[in-house]
Amino acid sequence: MMERSREKNMTDQKTGKIRLHVEESGRGEPLILLMGLGAYARKWEPHREVYEKEFWCISMDNRGSGRSEAPRMEEYTTEMMAEDTIETMDALGIASAHIHGISMGGAIAQVLAVKWPQRVKSLILTSTFSEADIYFKQGLKILSDNVGKMEGTAFAELCNYMIYSRKYHNEHKKEIEAAQKQDEEDPIKMSPYAYRAQCRACRNHNLTGELHKINVPTLITAGDADLFVSPSLTEKLHKGI
Repeated sequence: MMERSREKNMTDQKTGKIRLHVEESGRGEPLILLMGLGAYARKWEPHREVYEKEFWCISMDNRGSGRSEAPRMEEYTTEMMAEDTIETMDALGIASAHIHGISMGGAIAQVLAVKWPQRVKSLILTSTFSEADIYFKQGLKILSDNVGKMEGTAFAELCNYMIYSRKYHNEHKKEIEAAQKQDEEDPIKMSPYAYRAQCRACRNHNLTGELHKINVPTLITAGDADLFVSPSLTEKLHKGI
C-alpha cells in the first residue's frame, strides 16, 4: 500500500503523450478525482477539503480543460482520457488507487475499471452514465453547437442553468450567483474546439456491454432532477455492474 503526505501541490505531469495539470493534497491511500465536461481540478475543492483528511488526493485537469494541454482533435474519447489517467498514475508511482468520477469523469472511471482492473481499488460514480440516451445527446449537441458562438458569460449562464436543478435555483440564488461570478472571473478559459471534443467523448461513450467486468466495490450516486443523467441511465449503470 502506497501512502504519501504533502501539502497541496500543483504540477504539470508530462505523460507519454500530452502535458497534464495535476493537483495533490492530503495523506493516506491515493484517491484519483476525475471531473466532468468542461470542468477542471479546482471544481473539486469543496470535496477535496473533506477527502484530504483521509486520502492522498490527486485531481487532474482532463485533456483540453484547465491548464492541461488541448490537442486539436475532433474527439477526446473516454479511452484516451483513461490512458491519460493511467500515465499520470505511473508518473506519480501509484500502482492502484480509489477513483471518484463525476459525469464525464465517471465515464472515464468506468473505462479504468474495465480496461485496467488491477489499477482500481474502488469506484465512486456520481451523476454518470454508461451511454447517453437521445435526450442527453441532444443537450450535448446544443452545448457543442453554441460554444464559441455565444458570448462567454452567456454560455456560462446556459451551462449553470442546465447543471443546477429547478429546486436548487429557487432555494440557492446566492450560491448560483457565486458560481456564475467564479466562472466569469476565472482566467482559465477552455478552447471551444476542446469543449466540443469533450462533448463528443460523452456522446460516443458506450460501455454498457462491458459493465459486468467491473468487480471492485462501487458506489453510485445521482440526483433525481439531473437534466442530463436521468434515473433510468443510473439504473442501467447499476444493473450492468
